[in-house]
Amino acid sequence: MIDGGTDFRNRYWGTLIVESAGFDATDKTHLEIYKNQPLGPQLENYQLVVTERRANIVYRNSSFIENRDFIVYTSLNLPLGKSDDVVEHIISVVDYDEIAHGHSE
Repeated sequence: MIDGGTDFRNRYWGTLIVESAGFDATDKTHLEIYKNQPLGPQLENYQLVVTERRANIVYRNSSFIENRDFIVYTSLNLPLGKSDDVVEHIISVVDYDEIAHGHSE
């Protein structure tokens, strides 16, 4: 998390995310990733995890990534911190629908 949630750094993107998204965003900030596109709805979901200090689940397509509207996924975003009062990191787990796998192969 950067500046209280104005931006977030991806520490690691897994292989399936790289293949599905079409790029590797490991160690890049959200603003770097989407500098030439809309920021994408994930930023809002990360910010909710920080402000509400609780997990959220997101189900959507990747239409915010150019040419990736056919990719459908569920993302579980979990707050991590030294206490329940402070979110220092967010861990996200992404599960792609079978339809998305079939289309991208």
